[in-house]
Parts: sequence; C-alpha cells; structure tokens
Amino acid sequence: MKRIFKPLAITISILVSLTSCLDEDDSYYYTTTYEDAAITSFTLGTLNRVMHTKTSSGEDSTYVTTYDASGYRFNIDQKNNVIYNGDSLPVGTDITKIVCNITSKNSGVIVIKDMESDTLRYYSSTDSIDFSEARQISVYSTDGEISRAYTVRIGVHNEVADSFKWSLNAVNEQLASLQGMKAVSKGDSLYVFGTDGASTLVYAINADNGTEWSQLATSVTLAAEAYKGMTLANGAFYTISNGMLMKSADAMTWEQTASTTATRILGASGSKIYAIDNGNILATSDEGATWTAETLDGNADMMPTQDINMICTPLRTNKDANYLMLAGNRSADTYAADTAAVVWGKVDETYPNAISHSWMEYGYNSKHVLPRMENLCITTYDNTLIAIGGDGIGECKEEGLTSIYASKDNGLVWRKYELVSLPDEMISSKKVFAMTSDRFNYLWIICGESGQVWKGRLNRLGWADNDNVFTE
Repeated sequence: MKRIFKPLAITISILVSLTSCLDEDDSYYYTTTYEDAAITSFTLGTLNRVMHTKTSSGEDSTYVTTYDASGYRFNIDQKNNVIYNGDSLPVGTDITKIVCNITSKNSGVIVIKDMESDTLRYYSSTDSIDFSEARQISVYSTDGEISRAYTVRIGVHNEVADSFKWSLNAVNEQLASLQGMKAVSKGDSLYVFGTDGASTLVYAINADNGTEWSQLATSVTLAAEAYKGMTLANGAFYTISNGMLMKSADAMTWEQTASTTATRILGASGSKIYAIDNGNILATSDEGATWTAETLDGNADMMPTQDINMICTPLRTNKDANYLMLAGNRSADTYAADTAAVVWGKVDETYPNAISHSWMEYGYNSKHVLPRMENLCITTYDNTLIAIGGDGIGECKEEGLTSIYASKDNGLVWRKYELVSLPDEMISSKKVFAMTSDRFNYLWIICGESGQVWKGRLNRLGWADNDNVFTE
C-alpha cells in the first residue's frame, strides 16, 4: 500500500480520473459512472498458522504452516455495513498479515483506513492487511458522489477444534449406591435410571448447566430390571416392568399401555418400539397392543442376550429412514470363547407401507471388532458410535474403563477413539456405570461406587453457529 491520502484527496482523484473523454467528434470512446457504492464480496487467500507440538523429549514446540482459507465464507451485512466470518478461522491463524480479495459494485474504488489515524490507503489485492483488530474499509462510487464505510472483523478461534475437555459435574452419593444404571437424555434434562436391587429409581439434572441431581418420585414402583430397557420414543419414556409395557412423559407419572411377554425393550425408531422375547426381536407401532416378529438374516445364536444396546441414527440419504445398530454380548456361560461383542444392523424405513427389512448379522470378518466387555455402553457422539465397557468377558482380556471405542460405519468396524479418552481422574466400578450424550453435544459418564459424574464436549461442538447470510 504505497499511496497515502486524505478523504478529500481521494474524492478529487476519483472525479479527475473518471472525467469523460466524450466530445462531438469522438462518440465511440466513453466512460460510464455510477452513483451507488457497495462491497459485494470478501474472500481470503493462503494464511499462516502457528501450530503447537512436542519434541521427542516431550518439550513444547511450535512451527508455522499455511492453509487455504478461501473456503471460509464472509457475510456482508449491507444494512449495518459489517463484514465478518460466521465460522471463525482455526486457532493459531496469523491475521496480522492477510491477503484478501475484495470486490465492489460497478468497480467502485476501495480504500482502507489506517489503524492509528484517519489516513486512507488504496486497497490492493496483493498487499497484506493487519486484521488483528476491526478495520474500516470504504468504497466510493465511480462518480465520486457516494461512499460507504464497512467494519471488517475477522474471527479466530481461541480453542483447538478437536480438543475435548472433561469436567467433574458432581459427586452424588445416591448415584454411587446404585447397583446398575442407564442414562437417557431428553430435551434439556439428563436422566439416570438405576436399581437399588429392589426397584428402579429415577434421577435427573439440567444437562446444560445443572450440578444438583434430584431424585424423582414415581407414581408406580418399577421393577428392579426396568432400568435396562428404558427408551425414549416420540417424546415419552418406555420400559417393561412386571410384564407390562409402561409409558411416562416425565419419568414420574407412569401408565400401563399393554401386557407383553417381551423381557426388555431394545430401543425405538420412528413410530416403532423394539423389544426382545426369548431371543426373538419384536416390534410394535401401537404401544404394545400388537407385536410383529422381526426377521433375521444371520445365525439366531449370534443374538446378544446381555449388555444390550440399540442405537438409531437417521440415514443421510433418506429422511424417512433410520439405521439401527444392535450390539451386546452372548451368554458368558454358554459362549465362553467369545472375544468380541456381537453386532447386528438393519435399515428401518418409516414412511407408510414401507418394506420391513431383515436384521443382518455383522459377524467377525473385520479384525477391528468391539471387545466383549461387561456392562457395554454405546451412544452416539459427533456422528460416531462410541462405546465403553468394563473388564473383558470370557476370552476377552480387555481391561475395563481404559479405552473408548468408536465406529463411523454404524458398528461394522471399531477402533480406539482418537479424539476422546476417559477422564484421568475418573473413579468408577467396572460393573456399574453409564454413558450417554445430550442435545448440547455433551458426553456424560456416570460412575458407580464413587458417584462421580463427568461431563465433556469437543470444543467445536460448543461453538455458536453465526453463519448468517446477508444480501443487498
């Protein structure tokens, strides 16, 4: 930026440079001037970024790399004359030397105000600009009559996108005393259903900012095993207790919907609730009035009988279909040689008159299997299935609560989760614990015996979405 001038000087310069050369003898060559002024686009080029790493000796170190920032969209608010990026640039980006491409309507002249004075400088697409603080960029119409000043702000994240932070939410003696538990998220609340050995108890907390857990009084006494099948379907909780399908909108007032021979609910998808009955999978869409047996494409002996989880995830290619994943363990007494959990899956289409697909057995074709762990807990997080478990069962020698396993293909292939590890200071029974995620993108782990409740989130999943679109 070599040319420096005052506001009056630029106006004069524009008027002089745009004086028409048209005369009576030469009507072919002319210059058209316009009386409007606006910036129409703002894009970035290649930027520098400072990265942090550790040396081979474990000491902190940094290095500089570059990346193409042209994909970061900048919003131009023509009403308030503000230009900003809805998605902040990655942490460590150097915004003191930015080369950007700015275009104006009808080729209006663009100038940039100095950071420490009223001096204006011509904008050049090859010169770097310091955006470490908000900058004023103005555009002048080609007739020199109109100008518009914009405030440009470039946001940079202060956190590493894929960094995960755990915090100890609470230590609760009531949760510590439970002999089994399952966590379920609904709306703004997180619920823990657990057993004291005689019945199922219910505890709740505000998932976003709560720290105090409350025990909820239930209108009926739920069976001790009812917590295992606790499922959220169409905004209500369902479970099976003493041979009855039970329903509650608030986890406190429960009603019987139908009697059933099913032993526990597996999960829900759309209008269907799935349950298991003597190794058979059943489905109901009328709250248990009628049940339909599901078909299996695989060996029925490979169905799980304990530590069962069913996860429902929407298909990205079809809004009226979900993918169901069923995982758990076979009997430790009958199948002592198993080293991996058994996994099944199916596509569940929810539109009227849809075809009912069979459940498919995944088998052990992949070397990347889910270990056969006691009290297996599976949930979805960041579009990924993640699982934790206690000590290995039978021939599986996995040490309990040491790793998180993840699957990005609905349970076919499992690997240790690279983005998240368990809290270093977590203390828990390896037989009693629960894990789930909520709508605020928090991941929760509730620990038996210690009563610790851990809560964490990937940084980028907590960032606000400010990517609004403005037009003229």
